[in-house]
Amino acid sequence: MEFQIELNWWWKNTGHRQPIDPLLIKLLAAIDSHGSLQQAARHCQVSYRHAWGLMEKWQDLFGLPLIIKQRGKGTALSEAGRCVLNAHQQMRARLSPELANQATELSRQLMALQSRHHPQRIRLHASHGLAVSELRQQLTEQQIAVDLHFHGSLESLQALAAGHCDIAGFHIPVGKLGQQIAPQYLNLMDSENLSLIYLVRRQQGLMMPAGNPRNIQSLGDLSGTDLRFINRQRSSGTRLLLDQLLHDKRIDSNSIRGYAQEEFTHMAVAAMVASGAANCGFGIAAVADKFALDFLPLCEEHYCLAIPKRRLQEDAVQALLQILNTEQWRQSLAGLRGYDLSQSGQPVSFKQVFGE
Repeated sequence: MEFQIELNWWWKNTGHRQPIDPLLIKLLAAIDSHGSLQQAARHCQVSYRHAWGLMEKWQDLFGLPLIIKQRGKGTALSEAGRCVLNAHQQMRARLSPELANQATELSRQLMALQSRHHPQRIRLHASHGLAVSELRQQLTEQQIAVDLHFHGSLESLQALAAGHCDIAGFHIPVGKLGQQIAPQYLNLMDSENLSLIYLVRRQQGLMMPAGNPRNIQSLGDLSGTDLRFINRQRSSGTRLLLDQLLHDKRIDSNSIRGYAQEEFTHMAVAAMVASGAANCGFGIAAVADKFALDFLPLCEEHYCLAIPKRRLQEDAVQALLQILNTEQWRQSLAGLRGYDLSQSGQPVSFKQVFGE
C-alpha cells in the first residue's frame, strides 16, 4: 500500500477560483528544456492544439504572456512563465520530503491494521537522496512494504539507536574529512551489533546557475561577497561536511551571505539556485544535473545503510540486499552524475567507512 501527495495550485480572482491544470506546469518545464512548444507537447504526450489552447486559457486568466514565440528560435518562457515554473519547482523541492513522510505515515498506519496481509515490512529512516528513493521503488515493486522517512544522517542514526526504525541511511565524506566528523556518527552507533551495507559513493560540491555567471571557483569565493548562498539544515550530513570544509580552510561562516538560510533536501537547494533565489548552494552532483546547474566537485562520500545484525536474515532485509546486487539496480542509477555503484550491496567494515 503506497500513497503519494501532489502539490496543486489554485487561481483566485474576485471570488472566483479554479485549479491550475498540472499539465500547464509540465508544459512550461518542457518548453524551458526543449525551447519549442511543439516539442514540449510531444514530450507531455498531448496535441499541439491542446497545448496551445491551454496556454491561451491561462495567459488570458493571468493577463500576462507565459511564453514568447521567437522567429527562427522556437519558444521561450516569458518573465511570468518563468515565475510560475520557479515557484512550483521551489515549493515541490521544499515540500516533497515532508509530503513523502506524511504519505509514508498514513501507509504505515493502514498497513498496521492489515498486518496479516503485509508480513514483510521495513522501517527505513535515511538522509535524502536519489538512490534511497529508487530503492524504495524497487522494494515496493516486489510487494515489500517500506516506511521511508527522510531525515538527516544523524537523526536517522538516532532513530535506529532508539528502535524507531529498522535501517538507517547515512552518508559521510571519504578520507580525512570523514575521520574528522566520524565521532559524531560513532557516538550513535553500536559497532558490535550493526552491519554496514554500501549503497553508493557520490560527489558533493557547489551548485551554480548554468554558465557559472559569478565565476565561483572555490569555497573561498563565497566569503565576503554579495552573492547569495543557500545552506542545508544543521542535522544533515551535508551541513556537517560543509562546516568541516569551512573549518579546514579557515573560512568564517559569518562572512557568507545566506549561510543561515536553510533547506532540508538537495532538491530544494538546487531549486533555489535554478530559480535565481540563490547564486550558489551545496549538494550532490546528480541533483545539480537534474536542474541543469553547473557543479564544482569538492569531495566524495560514502552512503551506507546501517542494519542491526539480528535483522540480516529477515526476508525483507534479504530482499533489499538482493536488489542492491542486481543489474537492474545498477541500470536504474547508471545515468546519475557523480554516482559510483561498484560497491553497492556489499558489506563494509566500520574501519573502511570511518577510518581508524
